[in-house]
Amino acid sequence: VKCMANASHRARLSLGATTVTYLPDGEGHMDAAFIYPASVPDGWAPYAQFLDADGRFPVSIGSFLVRSGDRTILIDLGLGTVDFEVPGVASFRGGRLIESLTAEGLSPSDIDTVFFTHLHHDHADVPSLRRLPGVRLIGPAGAAALRGLDGREVVTVAPGERTPIGDASVLAVHAEHDGRRFPIGRPEGSLGFVIEAGATRVYFAGDTDLFAGMSELGPLDVALLPVWGWGTSIGSGHLDPDGAA
Repeated sequence: VKCMANASHRARLSLGATTVTYLPDGEGHMDAAFIYPASVPDGWAPYAQFLDADGRFPVSIGSFLVRSGDRTILIDLGLGTVDFEVPGVASFRGGRLIESLTAEGLSPSDIDTVFFTHLHHDHADVPSLRRLPGVRLIGPAGAAALRGLDGREVVTVAPGERTPIGDASVLAVHAEHDGRRFPIGRPEGSLGFVIEAGATRVYFAGDTDLFAGMSELGPLDVALLPVWGWGTSIGSGHLDPDGAA
């Protein structure tokens, strides 16, 4: 029996009185030839354990649920309800966020605040935001211009600003990533967030490349770092496994 790679499942990390849970919303499956253009199909045979059943690299897309004291927040939301393929590049499917919340014994009304790191559709899906009525929305510069929120306000924060969340706080930090809303958005910055709950500090990097000052974010108990891809096609503003390590 071959062990194929799969997208990540729901998983929880407990840090004192704070819990962080990965909530799957969707997944992508990247063509190996797109990630490594110089590769040939037969060359992947020794690395089959890293591929899914169709010979593609899986990419997990979702949200982080943070519970601290009586507060419950989400960081980023995922893709929303989509199912499409870009030939020769990848397929994407999403829309499981509410299902993942339900599996945690929660409903949309249990969420206090949504923080999103930038305006890309796989992080700030507007239909998903509309399914969280009454929730406070906090994001980077430019987020206040998001369309389709039925008049709801988005509070914008900049690196260095802290937002109190019950007994905890959320520190906005720099992220090295073009966070504009494609296809016609203006260039916008991106954020990471550090949750500070008592002596516990958890870093949510969002999408980012390495940047000067990243080492100064510590001390940290946990750093949750994104790995968007591998090989020569990853592009700037993202981390590969070596960069994340």
